[in-house]
Amino acid sequence: MEAPAFRSRTVPEVLDAGFQMIRGNYGQLAVLALVLASPALVLQFFLAGTEAQRVVDLVQGLMGNYVTAATVVVVSEAYLGRSIETGDVLRRVGERFGSIWSAAWIRGFLLIFGLLLLVIPGIIAMIVTFAMPIVVMLEGASASESFDRSRALSKQNWGRIAFTLGLTVLMQYLGLFGGGVVLTVLFGPSVTSLMLVQVLVALLAPFPAVVGTVLYYDLRIRKEGFDIQMLMEAMEPTRRKMKFAF
Repeated sequence: MEAPAFRSRTVPEVLDAGFQMIRGNYGQLAVLALVLASPALVLQFFLAGTEAQRVVDLVQGLMGNYVTAATVVVVSEAYLGRSIETGDVLRRVGERFGSIWSAAWIRGFLLIFGLLLLVIPGIIAMIVTFAMPIVVMLEGASASESFDRSRALSKQNWGRIAFTLGLTVLMQYLGLFGGGVVLTVLFGPSVTSLMLVQVLVALLAPFPAVVGTVLYYDLRIRKEGFDIQMLMEAMEPTRRKMKFAF
C-alpha cells in the first residue's frame, strides 16, 4: 500500500489513517495475531472450567503484548513506505522479548493502580504510557526508558491522546461485543464458541496498536519535526548527486 503523507493529523484523520493501515496490511497482521495468540487457543481447546479459563485469559493477556509489538513493527514499516516479511517481524519481537514484557508489566501496574485511585489517575496513566510498547520496538528503548519517552511525547497532548485512544477502545469493544453475541447465538455456550471468541479477540487485538503507532508518528511530527526529518532524508541522495556533479 502507498504510505500516508508525513503531516500532522486531526483525531478523525489519525483514525482514518489507522483504518488504511489495517486494510492494507490486515492479512499479515491477522497471521501474526493468530500465531502469537495460538498458545491461548490451544489451551482453550484442551482446558475447561472456570479456573482453566483464568489460565487461558492470563496467557491471552501475556501474548497480547507480543501481538501489539508485532503490529507496531508492521504498521511502522508501512507508514514509512516499506514492507517487512512476517518471519522478520517475529524475529524482531523475539529480540525484544524481555523489554516488551517489562514495559507491559510497568504499564499494566500503573493502569491498575491508577484505576484503583478513583479512575481518573488510571486514565492519566493510560495517556502517559500509551507509547511505551511502540518506543520499545521502534527506538530500542528499555522498559524504564520507554516510560520516560512516552511521557515526554504525551506532554501537552493529553486531550488529543485520550480522545483518540478512547474512540479506538470503544470501536474495538463494540466489535468484540457484537461478534461475541453473534457467535453465542450461532454456537451457544460451547467450546466452539469460546474458541471462536478467542480467535475474534486475536483478530481485533491489532487495532489499538495500529492507531497508537499512527498517533506516535503524529506526535513526533508535531513535537519533533519528524516530517521535515523524513523529507531531508528523502532529498539526501539528490543532494549528494548534485554535490558530486559540481
